[in-house]
Amino acid sequence: MVPGRCEMATGAVTDAADEPRARELTREEGQRLLDQRARRFLGISGAEFRRRYAAGELDPDDDHVLGVALLLPLAD
Repeated sequence: MVPGRCEMATGAVTDAADEPRARELTREEGQRLLDQRARRFLGISGAEFRRRYAAGELDPDDDHVLGVALLLPLAD
C-alpha cells in the first residue's frame, strides 16, 4: 500500500486527497438542509416537518419521512 493512496473495493486506486471529507455542519446549515429536504421530498417546510413529526402526524415508516427525520439532530 502506498501512503496517500486508497484502494477501492473495485480494485481502483485513487489519491486519498480525492476522497470526500466529512465536515461538521453549523446549526444554521443543518436547519437549511432540513428545510431543503423537507420541501423537496414532502412539500413542506422544515419547521412544518418538525411540528408534524413531533405531533405524530407523519408516518415514520415512510422512506421520505425517515430520511428527513434523520436530519433533525443536525438542526438542533
